[in-house]
Amino acid sequence: MIDPNVLRAEPALATYADADVAWFAEAGRALSYASGAVFAQQGTPARSCFLVLRGKVDRVRAVQKRLFVVGTERAGTLVGFAELLEGKVRDENLAASGDAVVLELGADTFARLMSTTTPISLRFQQHVATSAAAMLRGATERLNVLSDQRADIYERLAGDAKEGPGGELDSLDSDPGLLFELAFDPRKQR
Repeated sequence: MIDPNVLRAEPALATYADADVAWFAEAGRALSYASGAVFAQQGTPARSCFLVLRGKVDRVRAVQKRLFVVGTERAGTLVGFAELLEGKVRDENLAASGDAVVLELGADTFARLMSTTTPISLRFQQHVATSAAAMLRGATERLNVLSDQRADIYERLAGDAKEGPGGELDSLDSDPGLLFELAFDPRKQR
């Protein structure tokens, strides 16, 4: 069990009542990671989620044998919860970006918090929604950047193409969608 006074000092739990912080201290476990340490691995079953207490956590996706940081989440953000909601394997690695401290909550604890309407559950559900919205904003921003980059490539190629439309541009479209796969996992769209 974590000392509730230690958790009370964490800004990520500032909006929770003292009794709720004590509950988290009993239900979760605080884990410290050095920079670069991977604590949740892509392709493995999700058995917990993590509230970032201190530092930052990188969300890293392996695509076509390359690693890409698809988001960096700050203290106060809940990570690794989407797979628990969906009952799926992890679609990204979670790694400390610099030294980080996270509060790990097991799948059973997460399910209990998501399925009840107690004050702590409602506050936690709000935390999940806020974290999901922040990650969606980040994904949308990345998608816009990637889309702009792809549009620039198309414009350059269109200016250089001797064969006219359908020549070199088609070869880019035969690409497996690496750029867009970084922002959204197409397997979830099926």
